[in-house]
Amino acid sequence: MGEAKPFSQEQDQIIIEMWADGCKAEVIGDRLGRSRHSILGRKSRLGLPGRDRARKKALTPEDQIKFTELRKAGWAKRCLQNTRCGSHRRSAALWWG
Repeated sequence: MGEAKPFSQEQDQIIIEMWADGCKAEVIGDRLGRSRHSILGRKSRLGLPGRDRARKKALTPEDQIKFTELRKAGWAKRCLQNTRCGSHRRSAALWWG
């Protein structure tokens, strides 16, 4: 195992700001030269809130149109039929309604 490097106050501030902006731990880690797991650990120690995994990204108007067209074309039904794992089927059902 590698030797643990302490976080500086400047790095803590970067983590706080980037986390508040919605950046992924992987992106923050790349910027600071740290692993994703070290950023997630530091985030917890700093008391930053977790993320809602069920939250979906906002679609652009163009993506919303494409999504609606695919849904009308029955793509969602085929997607659900082709999903073998129960948990994936449930999450796909939540997404596609």
